[in-house]
Amino acid sequence: MRRSFVLPAVCLLILSVSVLPFPCDASSDCLRLSCVIPVGDFEGVTITNYGNAPSDLSNVSICDGEGTVRFTTPVILAPGASLSVLRSDPDSWFPCGRYLTFTSPGISQSRFALADNGDQVYLERDGTVLDCLVYGNAEICEGWVGEPLQKIPRYRYAYRISAFDTDSSKDWSIGTGGILYVPPDSVHESSVIPFSFPDSVGAPVFDALRSAESEVCLCLYTLNHIGAAHILLELIGRGISVTVLAEGDPAGGISKSSLGVLSALEEGGADVRMMKKSDDGFRRYTYLHAKYAVVDGRTVIITSENWTESSFSSNRGWGAVVHSESCASVFRSVFESDSDLDNTDVVRFRDLYPAYAPVKVPPFSYDDVYAQEFRADAVPIFSPNSPEAAIERLISEAEIRAYSQQLRVQYSWAETLSGNPAAWMCQAAERGVDARLIIDVSFDDPSDEDTRDGYGVMEALRKTEVEVRCVKGGDDYSMTHNKGLIVDDSAWVGSINWTSTSFFQNREAAVILHSAEVADFYSGIFLSDWGPDIENVSLRASVKGRLVEGGVFVLSAEGSVVPEGTVFCWDIDSDGTFDREGMRIPVSFGAGMHVISVRAVFPDGSVLEESITVDVSEKDGQDLLIAAPLILIIVSLLVIKGLRAFRRS
Repeated sequence: MRRSFVLPAVCLLILSVSVLPFPCDASSDCLRLSCVIPVGDFEGVTITNYGNAPSDLSNVSICDGEGTVRFTTPVILAPGASLSVLRSDPDSWFPCGRYLTFTSPGISQSRFALADNGDQVYLERDGTVLDCLVYGNAEICEGWVGEPLQKIPRYRYAYRISAFDTDSSKDWSIGTGGILYVPPDSVHESSVIPFSFPDSVGAPVFDALRSAESEVCLCLYTLNHIGAAHILLELIGRGISVTVLAEGDPAGGISKSSLGVLSALEEGGADVRMMKKSDDGFRRYTYLHAKYAVVDGRTVIITSENWTESSFSSNRGWGAVVHSESCASVFRSVFESDSDLDNTDVVRFRDLYPAYAPVKVPPFSYDDVYAQEFRADAVPIFSPNSPEAAIERLISEAEIRAYSQQLRVQYSWAETLSGNPAAWMCQAAERGVDARLIIDVSFDDPSDEDTRDGYGVMEALRKTEVEVRCVKGGDDYSMTHNKGLIVDDSAWVGSINWTSTSFFQNREAAVILHSAEVADFYSGIFLSDWGPDIENVSLRASVKGRLVEGGVFVLSAEGSVVPEGTVFCWDIDSDGTFDREGMRIPVSFGAGMHVISVRAVFPDGSVLEESITVDVSEKDGQDLLIAAPLILIIVSLLVIKGLRAFRRS
């Protein structure tokens, strides 16, 4: 509900919202910006008194370098109190408490307008800067340290998270109304069952669900696994409560199979809710991308994989069953907040799809899978609740190993190597840590014009100490869909991709598991996926046949010493495009000199190239003359750590 608040011209306004004070003297001026919302019709800021004494705003102004908002009458903020100053009445999703608008008595405004893409915001008293925020593409200014805070999206705002003002982006985070903030530092003693996909085919998930005695809460990006649906319907039949919160508008749209399964659960007695844009276009997250369940308030199931049959049976991913009442309580609180129907972006399934036909859910059985249980300290991690702080702390403490297996790594992170996981991996490698990164390239082409894909990330990291391999599945799985990290005796498991959207805009969930046994479990899988290290590689290209103009002869890469799975690509017309593939390919040429290039693309994305030159004779029956050596061999001796030296050559 919107609230109006008008300040009489001569009265004092005292607000009393409790906040943590800064460590300052009672006489110190501790007014700070605590919230900035630049995108929307009601843009503005929130000012908070972090001091121990009342503060008068009558000589305080808010500036953006071009315009100013001033207080023209006395306004007293009590210690811990906040006041929002906005262009107009706020939308219902913005949690501002009390506020004034630019047209309220006691407020003067001239040309103040915060830029959507980036700006500088100052809080001043008599021309002296008390605080500032720089965000988006704005230039760094005096009073600000380091890079700007990221661009603030629509329906989002920047809010202060630090009680100690460092005048940097570390003081700030991006949020929106209705998001429960969970500090990434709570530690919970747990008993953990680690597992992987597709090896387990989801058996530990099914076992944990079937252990339910009273309640199951599921927060999922996608759910269409018929087996999981069968188990959930079984639970409902036993009187167990099942509540589902699912993404209502996943990338590419929600599938018919998902709608059918959700409809079957709803018809069977589950409480199924969907997250989608509200009527005014607001939603708290770009995507509800988390993949977790809470069972009986004492067990958390968390996965990197969507709960679909194809994901469970073919993707490479990690999962964990975490037994801990305190850890489950954190996840349960986040679920309650996210799924609350008082949020305008949450609706019941039947309100969206009142007549959608349920699928038939047949009986389901699965094979037992051997699973070990280990003691671990579990740390819940959520996006957009500052996951970058947790991952930076984790990698910065690495001493021996830092292994990361990712579906995606944002190219700009590898390109800039500043304040992101790619940068922290590089810093760990420079300290002598064994740092390795696996990136999925199942849908990437090393020869296309897209230089910002997985191959582009590998190229950007080529000159660093981090070893990178690009993979298109393995012997036992179709693609890498993981978002996992192993650092010394800790493992990170969950749904958080290494992208800014996943870090700062989606609802994601993960856990850090501090346990040598758990870390070793995932490390064994990672090193298996990494594959063998190769000490010698050679590329051998040749032309075979007794040929003349118009004849057909064979280009061959036989005899090359390369990893299994290497793809040979040929450029036979010197146009720079490698448009033929194969170890042996037939070709025909007219008379004259021809330069032929061959490229070997290794399974990890590394590339080796060489060229040969041939002279085709005009006379019938004359031997083909090779102007350059018939066989060119390049051997690159690699250092003990796989292909690192070769990739840098």
